[in-house]
This record gives sequence, structure tokens and C-alpha cells, in this order.
Amino acid sequence: MASPACDDASSVAPMGTAADDLAGSAAEAPRSRALRGVVELDPSLGVEAADYGCIFVMGWRGERSAASPQMIAKLPTTPMPVPFELDARALMGAGTIGGQWTLVARLDGDADAPAQAGDIEGVTASLVSADDDEIRIRLSRRLGPGDERALTFGLTGHGADSQAPVSGVGSGLPGGHPPIDSMPAGHPPIDDVDQTASATDAGGPRIRGILSLADDFADLNGTASLFVIVRNSAEGQGMPTAVLKIDRPEFPLEIDIGTEHIPLQVDNKAAMLGGELYITARLDMDGGFMGAVGDIELAAPVPASTDKPFEGTLDTRRSE
Repeated sequence: MASPACDDASSVAPMGTAADDLAGSAAEAPRSRALRGVVELDPSLGVEAADYGCIFVMGWRGERSAASPQMIAKLPTTPMPVPFELDARALMGAGTIGGQWTLVARLDGDADAPAQAGDIEGVTASLVSADDDEIRIRLSRRLGPGDERALTFGLTGHGADSQAPVSGVGSGLPGGHPPIDSMPAGHPPIDDVDQTASATDAGGPRIRGILSLADDFADLNGTASLFVIVRNSAEGQGMPTAVLKIDRPEFPLEIDIGTEHIPLQVDNKAAMLGGELYITARLDMDGGFMGAVGDIELAAPVPASTDKPFEGTLDTRRSE
């Protein structure tokens, strides 16, 4: 399966460029809060960045762990040093970029998210934050065979210890993925999610259920955009397994999610909808994937499976 090219705009997580910058008034507009810096290559390795597929920059809150990163972006490999800018849209779910982060950069040979032997990695020397003037990540360590499994960041949907293969990351962020508000490269954008996809578009397992809207928010029925997100985390964090976006939903609403709603272009989509999964849902006032104050959400993730329909009620207004 072909991997997305790093210069393919549909597969590269936007780097937080402000609208005013695009309009040519960057000097007048305040810069958004972001982690900014450069990725540089240790010349002693004797490799050419242009021979690699892309650069992934990933972030973990606090110390790096075996869990999926909470932030990820995909960059071209040249010219070195490569600048990066990670704002709130690069988060893998709700939250802010505040606090301390460990950033990891990987010069990736095949432009697929899973690591492989021969890729080049670099890690920030200490915890960093959006208050730092310029963050530097030096690509200085060549990965060996023993590093591959640990760095697939749960893309199979079964956690960091899964050995199920991931053959590639697609050319779209997360379907329904906004700027990786976006995901690992290869995530199709969440605003580009196919809202017309139906059970006839793909075979395989289905997750079905009913979502209702609390009476307190009845005036919002038939308005805004609904995001229904499947994850394998009971906390509702981490990379989405599947994403369904519905504009102006009428509640109560029947939900039907299948492999066509999995944004990653991988061979094991059916397996990704198996096991212990959780539904989060949000009626989003601005139509963007990232949640914001005022959105209407489920109070907590709802357990879901292909064996039993789920039920949930959007009853909580987001306050932060």
C-alpha cells in the first residue's frame, strides 16, 4: 500500500498557521500559543534527510511513555533544519498545549507512522513548553529492530503492546480530522470526514447505538455539528479509532459506525472495531473537531462494542 507523500497537503498535519498570517498580516497579528522550534540532523550520522519519507514530531505530556502521543504532526524532510509549530490543533483530542512536554522527532523512511529499523530519532533534552523561545530536537539516534514495536503508538487500536501489523497511514487525517486538531499524518482532516458513508460502503463489523440530546439543550436540536468518536481509551483520550461527523443532527439519532469511518488506511480495520471500545460525542458549536467552551458533550465515554447497541445522552456543556 502506498504511503502518503510528505508534500501531499491532504496527509500533512497543518502547522498552526494563523488566518492573519495567510492574509499577509503576520507582523500585526499576535501569534497563537504554540510549541515552536526546529528539527535538526546530526551530521555525524552520515545520512541525507532527502532520502527519507518525512519527519514525525510527537508530543507526550510530561515524560515520554508507552501510551500514544497526545500530539503529532508530519513535516517534510528538507530543507534542514526543519521548523515546526504545534498549537492546540495538533492535539489528539481535547485539551490545551499548556504545561510541560517531551517532544520526539523521527526521520521516517517510508512516511508510515509505525517506526522501523533505520529511522532516525531525536528527543528534547528536557521538558519543554509554549513559553520556550525556540525548541531544538536533534535527530541523533538510528533505530534498530528492537525499537519498532514500541513506537507504533497504538495505531492498531489495541494499545502500545499490540503486535498487529499496520501497513500504512492513509492520505487523509483524521476522516473527520482537522488540522492534526488533527492526527498522525495519515489521518484524514476531521472536517473532511465522509458524512455520506453508510453501511453499504464497507463490510465488516458495525458499532450501533442511539444518541439523545438532554431537554436542557432542546433548542440546539437540528443545529451545529455532531462528532461521534470511537476510541480504545476509557478516559476518552488518545487517537480516534473511528470518527463520524453529522451536520445539523436531529435527536434522538441512530448511530451506525463501521470500517468506512476509520481514517487510517490500514489493512486491519475490522480488527480495530473489536475489543473494548468507548464512544465520545460532542455537539460542536463551530463545526471544528477540537472541542471548545459551550459545546455539548457526553458526561463520560460510553462503552461500545459490535455485540450490543450503546445509548448515550449529550447532557453536559463544556466549561473549559
